[in-house]
Amino acid sequence: MLRELVLKDLKELTRGKVLYVDETPFKLASGTYYCWIFTDGFRSVSIMRKDRKSEFLLELLKGFRGVLVTDFFSGYDSINCKKQKCLIHFMRDINNDLLKNPFDDELIKICNVISSTLKGIINIAECYGYNKDHLSTGKKEVEITINEIKNMKIKSEAAEKYRNRFIRYQSCFFEFINHDNVLWHNTYAEHAIKLLSKHRNKNIKSFRYNHLADYAILMSIYQSCHFQDIGFLNYMLSHARCKTKSRSKYTELAKLLS
Repeated sequence: MLRELVLKDLKELTRGKVLYVDETPFKLASGTYYCWIFTDGFRSVSIMRKDRKSEFLLELLKGFRGVLVTDFFSGYDSINCKKQKCLIHFMRDINNDLLKNPFDDELIKICNVISSTLKGIINIAECYGYNKDHLSTGKKEVEITINEIKNMKIKSEAAEKYRNRFIRYQSCFFEFINHDNVLWHNTYAEHAIKLLSKHRNKNIKSFRYNHLADYAILMSIYQSCHFQDIGFLNYMLSHARCKTKSRSKYTELAKLLS
């Protein structure tokens, strides 16, 4: 019954306007597995997979028409939908390289150009919320930023790496300004992963894979309750006596995730 509720949430998530996705490894005695997180900041679904291969996402999200918010893992690139890359990931990476190359003026310039544009747009969001009618006023600045980075003459290897990444994902850096209530970062998914990470490589190391899948179902419900400010125990007790239908309406979805 609980599995049915989680599958229902996942179905609703794939029909939504925004989806935040992330994945994290789990090391068990039997090997390394991956947990994928799908959330919209209201519902959260955790799915355990035997590897990091992302092909299953093509089928799972083939009808998704919203904005997919992720990190820069290339497995998301082939999904046919609007995308927003997590700019916290990008700035974190570039800051780490700045610590290693503190006198790289080209790298500093790329960081300053992007962060200046982002800061201006975030200031708008803080005043008016994530409303496309207001955020879209930053489109001109975004266009200027894209052209400036494209036309940079780069000699630094570190700077060239981030220039190439920006050019490759230029349409995904500021996609959020074209939509209502889409964030420029993947904090919702990362927040959900933190709950799982509390036990990763520790309390569940002796689990078998099928036990890990059951654990993911409970964590899906727990995290959704957290997002919605619902007591987990009360939720579980209220569904304890519900009867499960003889045939699941989510059979095909369940097969895809097995």
